[in-house]
Amino acid sequence: MSTETKTRHISHSQVSEFLRCPKKYHFHYRLHIPPAFMPSALIFGIAVHEAIALHQQRRLEGAQTGEEDMLETFCRRWDAQELPVRYGKNESEQALYEKAEGIVRAFLEDPCEAGEPLAVEEKLEVSLRKDLPPLRGRIDLLERTGEGETVLTDFKTASSRRRQAPGQLVLYREALRLLGYPGAEKARLRCVVLLKTKKPGVEVQQMEAGAGELEKLMSLYRETWEAIEAGVSYPCPDWHCEGCQWAHVCDQG
Repeated sequence: MSTETKTRHISHSQVSEFLRCPKKYHFHYRLHIPPAFMPSALIFGIAVHEAIALHQQRRLEGAQTGEEDMLETFCRRWDAQELPVRYGKNESEQALYEKAEGIVRAFLEDPCEAGEPLAVEEKLEVSLRKDLPPLRGRIDLLERTGEGETVLTDFKTASSRRRQAPGQLVLYREALRLLGYPGAEKARLRCVVLLKTKKPGVEVQQMEAGAGELEKLMSLYRETWEAIEAGVSYPCPDWHCEGCQWAHVCDQG
Protein backbone atom coordinates (compact mmCIF):
# COMPACT_ATOMS: atom_id res chain seq x y z
CA MET A 1 0.00 0.00 0.00
CA SER A 2 1.32 3.46 -0.89
CA THR A 3 2.21 5.75 2.00
CA GLU A 4 1.45 8.79 -0.13
CA THR A 5 -1.15 11.15 1.32
CA LYS A 6 -2.55 14.44 0.12
CA THR A 7 -2.10 17.60 2.12
CA ARG A 8 -5.42 19.19 3.05
CA HIS A 9 -3.98 22.42 4.33
CA ILE A 10 -1.17 24.71 3.26
CA SER A 11 1.46 26.66 5.16
CA HIS A 12 4.18 29.16 4.39
CA SER A 13 6.87 26.60 5.24
CA GLN A 14 5.34 24.02 2.89
CA VAL A 15 5.22 26.47 0.00
CA SER A 16 8.80 27.58 0.68
CA GLU A 17 10.03 23.99 0.74
CA PHE A 18 8.19 23.09 -2.48
CA LEU A 19 9.61 26.12 -4.29
CA ARG A 20 13.13 25.23 -3.15
CA CYS A 21 12.85 21.59 -4.20
CA PRO A 22 9.62 19.75 -5.17
CA LYS A 23 11.38 16.40 -4.70
CA LYS A 24 12.23 17.24 -1.10
CA TYR A 25 8.62 18.28 -0.55
CA HIS A 26 7.53 14.94 -2.01
CA PHE A 27 9.66 12.94 0.43
CA HIS A 28 8.72 15.13 3.41
CA TYR A 29 5.03 15.97 3.03
CA ARG A 30 3.63 13.34 0.65
CA LEU A 31 5.53 10.19 1.59
CA HIS A 32 6.35 11.22 5.17
CA ILE A 33 9.80 9.64 4.98
CA PRO A 34 11.72 10.32 8.22
CA PRO A 35 14.72 12.65 7.81
CA ALA A 36 18.16 11.11 8.27
CA PHE A 37 19.50 13.80 10.59
CA MET A 38 18.82 17.22 12.08
CA PRO A 39 20.89 20.16 10.77
CA SER A 40 22.44 22.06 13.67
CA ALA A 41 21.11 25.36 12.29
CA LEU A 42 17.55 24.04 12.34
CA ILE A 43 17.56 22.65 15.88
CA PHE A 44 19.42 25.75 17.08
CA GLY A 45 16.72 27.98 15.61
CA ILE A 46 13.92 25.88 17.11
CA ALA A 47 15.54 25.84 20.57
CA VAL A 48 16.24 29.59 20.58
CA HIS A 49 12.69 30.22 19.40
CA GLU A 50 11.29 28.24 22.34
CA ALA A 51 13.46 30.20 24.76
CA ILE A 52 12.11 33.47 23.37
CA ALA A 53 8.55 32.10 23.47
CA LEU A 54 8.99 31.33 27.18
CA HIS A 55 9.93 34.96 27.81
CA GLN A 56 6.92 36.22 25.86
CA GLN A 57 4.49 33.82 27.53
CA ARG A 58 5.67 34.88 30.97
CA ARG A 59 5.27 38.51 29.93
CA LEU A 60 1.73 37.76 28.76
CA GLU A 61 1.02 36.27 32.19
CA GLY A 62 2.46 39.31 33.96
CA ALA A 63 5.53 37.44 35.16
CA GLN A 64 9.23 37.68 34.42
CA THR A 65 11.85 35.27 33.19
CA GLY A 66 15.62 35.39 33.26
CA GLU A 67 18.64 34.08 31.44
CA GLU A 68 18.77 30.84 33.43
CA ASP A 69 15.17 29.91 32.61
CA MET A 70 15.58 30.70 28.95
CA LEU A 71 18.81 28.73 28.59
CA GLU A 72 17.25 25.81 30.43
CA THR A 73 14.44 25.84 27.86
CA PHE A 74 17.02 25.95 25.06
CA CYS A 75 18.89 22.95 26.50
CA ARG A 76 15.70 20.98 27.14
CA ARG A 77 14.62 21.37 23.52
CA TRP A 78 18.10 20.54 22.24
CA ASP A 79 18.30 17.40 24.38
CA ALA A 80 14.82 16.27 23.29
CA GLN A 81 16.02 16.00 19.69
CA GLU A 82 16.15 12.30 18.80
CA LEU A 83 17.82 12.52 15.39
CA PRO A 84 21.61 12.78 15.11
CA VAL A 85 22.68 16.41 14.77
CA ARG A 86 24.83 17.31 11.77
CA TYR A 87 27.11 20.24 12.56
CA GLY A 88 28.44 22.81 10.15
CA LYS A 89 32.09 23.66 9.69
CA ASN A 90 33.79 24.70 12.95
CA GLU A 91 30.57 24.04 14.90
CA SER A 92 30.07 22.01 18.07
CA GLU A 93 27.37 21.63 20.69
CA GLN A 94 29.35 23.75 23.14
CA ALA A 95 30.00 26.49 20.60
CA LEU A 96 26.30 26.69 19.73
CA TYR A 97 25.33 26.81 23.39
CA GLU A 98 27.64 29.79 23.80
CA LYS A 99 25.93 31.42 20.79
CA ALA A 100 22.58 30.83 22.47
CA GLU A 101 23.90 32.43 25.66
CA GLY A 102 24.96 35.48 23.69
CA ILE A 103 21.59 35.77 21.93
CA VAL A 104 19.63 35.40 25.18
CA ARG A 105 21.74 38.03 26.92
CA ALA A 106 21.42 40.45 24.03
CA PHE A 107 17.67 39.86 23.92
CA LEU A 108 17.20 40.44 27.64
CA GLU A 109 19.17 43.69 27.38
CA ASP A 110 16.78 44.83 24.64
CA PRO A 111 13.70 42.58 24.32
CA CYS A 112 12.37 44.77 21.49
CA GLU A 113 8.92 45.16 23.01
CA ALA A 114 6.42 47.06 20.88
CA GLY A 115 3.59 47.17 23.39
CA GLU A 116 1.31 45.05 25.53
CA PRO A 117 1.37 41.35 24.55
CA LEU A 118 -1.97 39.99 23.35
CA ALA A 119 -1.05 36.53 22.04
CA VAL A 120 2.03 34.30 21.99
CA GLU A 121 2.53 31.30 19.69
CA GLU A 122 -1.07 31.65 18.57
CA LYS A 123 -2.20 28.93 16.15
CA LEU A 124 -4.44 29.93 13.27
CA GLU A 125 -6.25 28.18 10.46
CA VAL A 126 -8.26 30.15 7.94
CA SER A 127 -9.40 29.93 4.34
CA LEU A 128 -7.68 32.73 2.45
CA ARG A 129 -9.20 31.94 -0.96
CA LYS A 130 -11.79 29.48 -2.29
CA ASP A 131 -9.22 27.91 -4.63
CA LEU A 132 -6.80 27.14 -1.80
CA PRO A 133 -6.96 24.77 1.18
CA PRO A 134 -6.96 26.43 4.62
CA LEU A 135 -3.77 28.22 5.65
CA ARG A 136 -2.24 26.94 8.88
CA GLY A 137 0.25 28.98 10.81
CA ARG A 138 1.43 30.15 14.17
CA ILE A 139 1.84 33.80 15.16
CA ASP A 140 4.95 34.32 17.27
CA LEU A 141 3.81 37.51 18.98
CA LEU A 142 0.89 39.90 18.75
CA GLU A 143 1.06 43.21 20.64
CA ARG A 144 -0.85 46.47 20.99
CA THR A 145 0.89 49.79 21.48
CA GLY A 146 -0.25 52.50 23.86
CA GLU A 147 -1.74 54.31 20.85
CA GLY A 148 -3.87 51.25 19.98
CA GLU A 149 -1.74 50.07 17.05
CA THR A 150 -1.61 46.32 16.43
CA VAL A 151 1.91 44.92 15.92
CA LEU A 152 2.59 41.50 14.44
CA THR A 153 6.10 40.15 15.14
CA ASP A 154 8.00 37.16 13.81
CA PHE A 155 11.22 35.91 15.40
CA LYS A 156 13.93 34.54 13.10
CA THR A 157 17.36 33.14 13.89
CA ALA A 158 19.95 34.09 11.26
CA SER A 159 23.69 34.05 10.73
CA SER A 160 23.72 37.40 8.93
CA ARG A 161 21.92 40.74 8.91
CA ARG A 162 20.24 40.20 5.55
CA ARG A 163 16.75 41.57 5.17
CA GLN A 164 13.99 39.08 5.87
CA ALA A 165 11.10 38.72 3.42
CA PRO A 166 7.71 40.02 4.62
CA GLY A 167 5.60 37.34 2.91
CA GLN A 168 4.74 35.21 5.94
CA LEU A 169 3.68 38.21 8.01
CA VAL A 170 1.61 39.62 5.15
CA LEU A 171 -0.29 36.33 5.02
CA TYR A 172 -0.80 36.26 8.79
CA ARG A 173 -2.09 39.82 8.77
CA GLU A 174 -4.64 38.84 6.12
CA ALA A 175 -5.57 35.76 8.16
CA LEU A 176 -6.22 37.91 11.22
CA ARG A 177 -8.33 40.29 9.14
CA LEU A 178 -10.45 37.43 7.82
CA LEU A 179 -10.87 36.12 11.37
CA GLY A 180 -12.24 39.53 12.35
CA TYR A 181 -9.38 40.61 14.60
CA PRO A 182 -9.70 44.34 15.47
CA GLY A 183 -7.06 46.51 13.80
CA ALA A 184 -5.60 43.61 11.79
CA GLU A 185 -5.92 45.33 8.41
CA LYS A 186 -3.47 48.07 9.43
CA ALA A 187 -1.27 45.95 11.69
CA ARG A 188 2.40 46.89 11.65
CA LEU A 189 4.71 44.05 10.64
CA ARG A 190 8.18 43.48 12.01
CA CYS A 191 10.79 40.76 12.25
CA VAL A 192 13.08 40.43 15.26
CA VAL A 193 16.24 38.78 13.95
CA LEU A 194 18.23 36.80 16.53
CA LEU A 195 21.76 36.97 15.21
CA LYS A 196 24.10 34.04 15.76
CA THR A 197 26.97 36.07 14.37
CA LYS A 198 30.47 36.24 15.88
CA LYS A 199 29.04 38.75 18.32
CA PRO A 200 25.46 37.55 18.91
CA GLY A 201 22.80 40.23 18.89
CA VAL A 202 19.24 41.21 18.11
CA GLU A 203 18.01 43.38 15.23
CA VAL A 204 14.50 44.68 14.60
CA GLN A 205 13.47 44.89 10.96
CA GLN A 206 10.30 46.78 10.08
CA MET A 207 8.57 44.93 7.25
CA GLU A 208 7.35 47.01 4.34
CA ALA A 209 4.89 45.45 1.91
CA GLY A 210 3.49 47.16 -1.18
CA ALA A 211 -0.21 47.39 -1.99
CA GLY A 212 0.01 44.44 -4.41
CA GLU A 213 2.10 42.18 -2.17
CA LEU A 214 -0.83 40.11 -0.91
CA GLU A 215 -2.20 39.41 -4.38
CA LYS A 216 1.25 38.41 -5.61
CA LEU A 217 1.51 35.97 -2.73
CA MET A 218 -1.96 34.60 -3.42
CA SER A 219 -1.04 34.06 -7.07
CA LEU A 220 2.16 32.27 -6.02
CA TYR A 221 0.25 30.12 -3.55
CA ARG A 222 -2.39 29.17 -6.12
CA GLU A 223 0.20 28.14 -8.71
CA THR A 224 2.20 26.25 -6.11
CA TRP A 225 -0.89 24.45 -4.84
CA GLU A 226 -1.83 23.41 -8.38
CA ALA A 227 1.63 21.91 -8.82
CA ILE A 228 1.39 20.13 -5.44
CA GLU A 229 -2.03 18.69 -6.32
CA ALA A 230 -0.68 17.54 -9.70
CA GLY A 231 2.02 15.54 -7.92
CA VAL A 232 4.97 17.53 -9.28
CA SER A 233 8.17 16.20 -7.68
CA TYR A 234 11.18 17.07 -9.84
CA PRO A 235 14.55 17.58 -8.08
CA CYS A 236 16.42 20.91 -7.96
CA PRO A 237 20.06 19.90 -7.52
CA ASP A 238 22.15 22.72 -6.06
CA TRP A 239 24.21 23.50 -2.97
CA HIS A 240 21.24 22.69 -0.72
CA CYS A 241 21.62 19.00 -1.61
CA GLU A 242 24.69 18.60 0.59
CA GLY A 243 22.71 19.46 3.71
CA CYS A 244 19.38 17.89 2.69
CA GLN A 245 17.81 15.63 5.31
CA TRP A 246 16.34 13.44 2.54
CA ALA A 247 19.47 13.05 0.39
CA HIS A 248 19.66 9.40 1.44
CA VAL A 249 16.53 8.60 -0.56
CA CYS A 250 17.16 10.95 -3.47
CA ASP A 251 18.97 9.96 -6.65
CA GLN A 252 20.46 13.48 -6.82
CA GLY A 253 22.55 12.86 -3.68
